[in-house]
Amino acid sequence: MRLIRVLSSVFAALLATCPSIAGADAVVTSDATQFGTVLSTTADGVRLRSGCSDTGTVSSLPWSAVLFVRFDGQCAPHDVALPTAGLTHCATARQHVFKVRFAQSSNVVYAKTVTMERNGLVRIVLAGSGGILTADRSRAGLASVQPADVCPSAIPSSQSWPVAYCYDPMQLAVNWSPVPVSDNRIFTRGSSLYVDSRGPSAADPESLRAAFSTALALWASSLAMNRDLLDDQLKAYVGQSTSASQSFRLFVPPQVVRVKCAENALMVVIWLSGSEPPFGPGKQDLIALSQLQGRTLLLNAHDNQFAYRPDFARPVDSGHVNLVSVFVHELGHSFGLPDRGAGTSVMNPDYVTADETKAVEPTRLDVADFARVLRESIVGTRPGFFNAADCAGLTRHRNVGST
Repeated sequence: MRLIRVLSSVFAALLATCPSIAGADAVVTSDATQFGTVLSTTADGVRLRSGCSDTGTVSSLPWSAVLFVRFDGQCAPHDVALPTAGLTHCATARQHVFKVRFAQSSNVVYAKTVTMERNGLVRIVLAGSGGILTADRSRAGLASVQPADVCPSAIPSSQSWPVAYCYDPMQLAVNWSPVPVSDNRIFTRGSSLYVDSRGPSAADPESLRAAFSTALALWASSLAMNRDLLDDQLKAYVGQSTSASQSFRLFVPPQVVRVKCAENALMVVIWLSGSEPPFGPGKQDLIALSQLQGRTLLLNAHDNQFAYRPDFARPVDSGHVNLVSVFVHELGHSFGLPDRGAGTSVMNPDYVTADETKAVEPTRLDVADFARVLRESIVGTRPGFFNAADCAGLTRHRNVGST
């Protein structure tokens, strides 16, 4: 199975609008120097609004025509000096990079791509050692970006950058991709998880990632085991994720990586262990909440002890709540599934009892609902966003006669 490098991405950039940024930038092309505000950059080029007002003409300039981008905030046309460098012999093919310079720093960062998204987030994918830097544009301190072809030996094995940037190292995963499987954009071919631990009892981020990964695998695998319920698009996804020979068939569910920067997450888990019940008085029975059609899950670690077992088919210790069961239920809400009032469905908000410590898998009825909601056009809220008026929860009940 093919291993690929993972660089996480988020959907927040698709939902945000262009901010108004004071000052002006300079873009030097092969023909002239243009002054205005750089609204965004992508792997393909620069999007520039001319002048200093919000009414300037917006144009797209391909990187092939751009020699230099200066972020200097000067509205009036002025001379822009390009950095100089000596000519060196290169024994191997030159590598195309972007030289990134920062204000009040002499450091040069070599990057594969430099993107400024419409929500003002700057992303720098590092060349060489790899990894990704993220920062809000207002704190990024960008001075300039210069496309260049350099000898691979010129790229340092380790690079440094301003403290305003959050760094996520490159990771390996199998067939990882943030691309949605269907019209429902929340269920993707790979996922990235950010753990936000709040309170004196710190979360174990790796256990949360592993439990979340198992729950996501159970939902995805349920599609593979119930192909007769799927449309052609979902059948194609199952086929693309399955390796087969005469002796075996292997379905590879979406892989989950844990990121250190919230900006790189596709899903956010918030661990709440403060001194007060996190969901308010009288709601201690609520184990978790999730944003409906969203990417944010909340865990009540004040009133519950959570546990995860790598051999998830076996129950966790008595008195603990199985994280896999919690994530299976809450992921259903994230995808857009409502609660089911009764029965063995994993979407029954009352299915976790005092001695229900084993993992619970989606039923065939759940799979039918899952396949249906995946055919719906759902964009969902951004990672980290939570609105208590539009959420659903999982309740823990004591069995009759239990103490």
